[in-house]
Amino acid sequence: MNVPVSMPAESVEAIARRAAEIVLEELGDRRGEGPELLTVLEAAAVLRCNRQRVYDLISSGRLAKVKDGSRTLIRRVDLDAYLRLPSALSPAERRRSLRSA
Repeated sequence: MNVPVSMPAESVEAIARRAAEIVLEELGDRRGEGPELLTVLEAAAVLRCNRQRVYDLISSGRLAKVKDGSRTLIRRVDLDAYLRLPSALSPAERRRSLRSA
C-alpha cells in the first residue's frame, strides 16, 4: 500500500545528499582510494612490480617511507604522486604499457 507523503524540496535534497555521502564512504576502498598507509607488498601490487622495486624507489629517494617499528609503510598520497610523474616509468616500462594499451 502506497501512502503519499508531502515533503519540502529542501528535505528531499538533504536526504539525497546524505544518502550519497553514505554510499561514497562505503565504496571508498573499492574506488581505488584504499587505506592511507600501504605496506611495501601492497605498494608493489599497486605498481605491479616486486617488493625490491619499491625498496629501490625508497632508497633512491623517489618514494617516501614511513617507519612503524620494523614495518616500512608507504603513504597512499606519496604513491599516487609518484605515479603521476612522467618519469615514474622506465623507458622499457613505457614501451610495455603502450603495447598493452
